[in-house]
Amino acid sequence: MDLRDAVEVAADAMDRVLECFRPGCKITLLVRTPGHPSRDFCLTDDDLSEVAAMIERRRAESAAAAQISVKPMEAPQ
Repeated sequence: MDLRDAVEVAADAMDRVLECFRPGCKITLLVRTPGHPSRDFCLTDDDLSEVAAMIERRRAESAAAAQISVKPMEAPQ
């Protein structure tokens, strides 16, 4: 499967997932291969700054639930 095919499959699946949520929701797919940052894949209908902020909120909430201290990530450039 080439990248165009993967994007098409992912976009179709994302559309189906969004049907489960209220109108106006945003969706982002992140795929990573540990140890291979050049293989990262991100498909979104959102602003990446908003995606990064959401990930940071989840990270901080997880740390708070586990009662550990987490240093905030740097904002994407």
